[in-house]
Amino acid sequence: MNKPLPVTHRHYFHDWLRVIAVAVLNLYHLGMLFSENWGFHYKSTYISHYVEYY
Repeated sequence: MNKPLPVTHRHYFHDWLRVIAVAVLNLYHLGMLFSENWGFHYKSTYISHYVEYY
């Protein structure tokens, strides 16, 4: 007969860490629209130097 699988405890902070990582990645790529020196396919007409890291 098949034995039941052991119960493992889920770490929910991994899910929240993944959500935060995706949100930061989206903000990073949104900032690329408004940066003058970062290479990106699309550029906005409202260019700002404050989004670049010096």
